[in-house]
Amino acid sequence: MGSLSGIIQRPLVAAAAVIAASVSADVSDKFSSLRSLVRGSESDQIAASVSGSVHDERSLWVSQISDSKLKDFSFVSRIRLPVPNVDLLLAPNPTYYLSPSVTSLSALRSAYQSAELAKASKPAAFTVGASLVAPDVSYKWHLPETSALDLSGSSSCASEKNRTVVVLLGWLGSKQKHLKKYADWYTSRGYHVITFTLPMNEIMSYKVGGKAEKNVDSLVNHLADWLDEEEQQQKNLVFHTFSNTGWLTYGAILEKFQKQDSSLMGRVKACIVDSAPVAAADPTVWASGFSAALLKKNSVATRGSASSSCESNIGGVNFSEPKPAVTETALLLILEKFFGVILNLPKVNRRLADVVETLSSSQPRCPQLYIYSSADRVIPAGQVESFIVEQRKAGHEVRACNFISSPHVDHFRSNPELYTAELNRFMNKKKSNASGGIKGRAMDLDQWISKVKDGQHLSEDELQLLCEYVKEILIEQSNVQPVNSPVTVCGDIHGQFHDLMKLFQTGGHVPDTNYIFMGDFVDRGYNSLEVFTILLLLKARHPANITLLRGNHESRQLTQVYGFYDECQRKYGNANAWRYCTDVFDYLTISAIIDSTVLCVHGGLSPDVRTIDQIRLVDRNCEIPHEGPFCDLMWSDPEDIETWAVSPRGAGWLFGSRVTTEFNHINKLDLVCRAHQLVQEGLKYMFQDKGLVTVWSAPNYCYRCGNVASILIFDENMERDVKYFNETEENNQMRGPRTGVPYFL
Repeated sequence: MGSLSGIIQRPLVAAAAVIAASVSADVSDKFSSLRSLVRGSESDQIAASVSGSVHDERSLWVSQISDSKLKDFSFVSRIRLPVPNVDLLLAPNPTYYLSPSVTSLSALRSAYQSAELAKASKPAAFTVGASLVAPDVSYKWHLPETSALDLSGSSSCASEKNRTVVVLLGWLGSKQKHLKKYADWYTSRGYHVITFTLPMNEIMSYKVGGKAEKNVDSLVNHLADWLDEEEQQQKNLVFHTFSNTGWLTYGAILEKFQKQDSSLMGRVKACIVDSAPVAAADPTVWASGFSAALLKKNSVATRGSASSSCESNIGGVNFSEPKPAVTETALLLILEKFFGVILNLPKVNRRLADVVETLSSSQPRCPQLYIYSSADRVIPAGQVESFIVEQRKAGHEVRACNFISSPHVDHFRSNPELYTAELNRFMNKKKSNASGGIKGRAMDLDQWISKVKDGQHLSEDELQLLCEYVKEILIEQSNVQPVNSPVTVCGDIHGQFHDLMKLFQTGGHVPDTNYIFMGDFVDRGYNSLEVFTILLLLKARHPANITLLRGNHESRQLTQVYGFYDECQRKYGNANAWRYCTDVFDYLTISAIIDSTVLCVHGGLSPDVRTIDQIRLVDRNCEIPHEGPFCDLMWSDPEDIETWAVSPRGAGWLFGSRVTTEFNHINKLDLVCRAHQLVQEGLKYMFQDKGLVTVWSAPNYCYRCGNVASILIFDENMERDVKYFNETEENNQMRGPRTGVPYFL
């Protein structure tokens, strides 16, 4: 066995060679562009622009700016401007000086908007042949567009935007030019922006207290100085982080805020996390990230993935997942071994653990937005979703958006309309929350819960408001919603409201007990409206403690035949309540996964779905289709067969033991939990390996079947327990004539 130094040196040498090649290519590109810049007549044009007249606008510019107005620019007193022959010196005292080399008002505006705030020596005169591209610096200011800012310091945007700085924290290998499109989007809306990047070599050669941390210290000190400036209105921060590098940088900043002045934490008003986090020192994730940063467009990570397998079929469409080249495979192996050593060095491991602990348990009480993708080959979607669950449990307001198919840190480019719409929605909601918001002003959820439990209905307006509010929560949930144990799993309810109340008496009330309901809340029973309303209220009141899955009866077509539509008409006198509720159906998630080992779904498996990642790719925001993977997950049933057979229901499939065993093996599952079928004994395991269980939670189904009901309980160690219960007296009194509707629908 080699020495420790040998173990570290071999991957370091290999990684250094790749870095050198990457840097060499970048430098070559820059020299090539520089040569083309100064070739031929272009150099003459640059010289002409520099020597042009400066008298046309300078007198107007000077006459328009008073001492009081210039004071607003005092924070740029040490700025080096990357503009040809523009020197700007603004001292913090009444004796101001404007260099005679300022070419024009437009030039100064341009300089002001692209100012770099890194400390620099006195600006040198521009010379022909010098690069017009500013070198990468640790942080850089971007100010609102001219249309949103006048030079007196006032703004046409909201005053909150004037006093808010958005801090963009770049991903591994990112440069200032890469963050510019994000900065431009924010500045076009009136926000001030700071972009911050860490060179890859600083991360690769990271050491506690080294250059990377000093750059973070410099940014923290600058932000603290800006926040401490005396103003009539309080200044605030919004952080927008990219990948694990930006996210960990955010954690380091929060840590320094806490040590320097804990009140600074209160100035953080929102956090947006793009393509992160993985809240663990995982060598595989770090290796993937560095490989993508080193190889750039040559990395398979820039192309995303369809699923965890190399080829997949979603709804009849074939996806071929790109495989890494031999060189990338070798690099990944080298980097994984390298980080397997580095991340376990005591000082590095302890430092990372401290930062992750801050991000996990000490984040500011502000809204969070997580933007991620099931196709991300660097940051696994499941890890992001698990962290989101933990943040919600901790009481944070969290919004999430899964872009499904876009690669790592590529969501803006892949779908700019959706990306900017999410940002707009989040930033506007942040402002709404600051002024009270819908939650505080319009809904008294506790009062409404008591009202429904007492047998009263919400008014039509109240129900509409509740449905809109819950849709905002559900849209953030994944098709495979991660849930942590302990949790209690429930089957069909089918409008049996009094039996649902007994279920809560048996298993415990929300939020003391966490629940997963596997669909079919409505139809058949006489109180579908009350059942769905109380579940929506509990979801609105305790979003982290109750998970609602969609069943085959959460459908416009079925509810018009099997009772829910008629019930809404009878109780409200019109179909509006039915419309509000069925709109929510489209937002209900398809499945849930408990501690990554137990999958919960209403119906069963699908021949088009071999991996859990394929469920994540299903478009659920629609009516349940008549065929395909979405339909199968809602309608399929297990049967004592080997593989697949046609279902007598007319939708979905019958699937057997071999299918279930293979699915569990591929996805590293212990169990598939489902509902959808009446079980007289309340709960039934299927197949020899007991890899699937059916849970039924509607006792004396349809007020005549005489069955018992059950709930399946998973404790914090994933040990299972079953509780059974019978119908209530109210259920027993509701016996009615048989309907002509066949059971199996």
